[in-house]
Amino acid sequence: MSDAELITSDVEMEQEEDFRGQGEEEVYSELDKLAFKLVRACLSLNLNSVALSSVNLRKVAFADQKTSVSVKTFELALEKANGILQDVYAYAVVPLAPKVITSAKGTKSVSKTKQYALVNVMNDNLLRFHEECLWIRHTEKLFPSELLEKRHDYRNSKENFPYPFTETDLMLRGIAMAVVMIIAVSNNHMTEEELLNVLQTNFGFSTTEPLDVLNISTRDLLKLLDKLEYVNRTVIRTENDELAEYTVGRRGLREVDRDAFRSITQVLYDEGEERAEFTNLVDATIEPAYGKVGRADAPATQGSREETVGTDEINN
Repeated sequence: MSDAELITSDVEMEQEEDFRGQGEEEVYSELDKLAFKLVRACLSLNLNSVALSSVNLRKVAFADQKTSVSVKTFELALEKANGILQDVYAYAVVPLAPKVITSAKGTKSVSKTKQYALVNVMNDNLLRFHEECLWIRHTEKLFPSELLEKRHDYRNSKENFPYPFTETDLMLRGIAMAVVMIIAVSNNHMTEEELLNVLQTNFGFSTTEPLDVLNISTRDLLKLLDKLEYVNRTVIRTENDELAEYTVGRRGLREVDRDAFRSITQVLYDEGEERAEFTNLVDATIEPAYGKVGRADAPATQGSREETVGTDEINN
């Protein structure tokens, strides 16, 4: 190639790069840029166990904004961010029900701050594919070395391939789901000692030693679940003592919704197919937490029922 051809080629490449740069400036509007910032804010706040309130999202996402972002613009940007989160990360930002605040005197008020939760919306096929990839990647770590040595496969030596560990986030969400279900089948009301007793007796949780992987005590774990709004923790103080009580939180109702609860219970009770009679029993049991069927999922008035699903299967 001659010098003239090289020069021409370089000029064309520079023009193409300039064109691409101009195109990017045109494609990404100010609303798009705000949406990108909200995506990063949602992931960051969720990773650090900080509530996804409108206040926190604005504070983190728009810290470098020179001009204030209106409520309407925030909602539009959050809608765009939600689309990105679903398409790229299989997450969705869902609004939570208004938070009920109980004062020291026992009076209740509703918070005006909008709050959200980041929930997993990965479809079944993609989730199954993801689990199969993890299985393939860890298979040689899971099988004992002797089994692979028969095939003259020595890649599973303990020195080179340590056993896989459980991800902290996955473990936390699994425990959160179990705690939500335990409280839901307990008339949506348990004292801290009752809940600790169930976790210790049925799940082997220690009340004195820190939990493996999470490296926190069981009591601190319950406080963390309250902070993440999987549960609601209310402390009643007297002159000599204090009593902590738990109900299902807003995020718990969102991530373990009524349909999910029915499906999990169906597996626990080995119900091969959905029966109206069994479903009615489940709905009656969780009514104090999820409300009556046909209404929005919200705590209902507590009351006794003659027949409900027992708690033994849930707690085991």
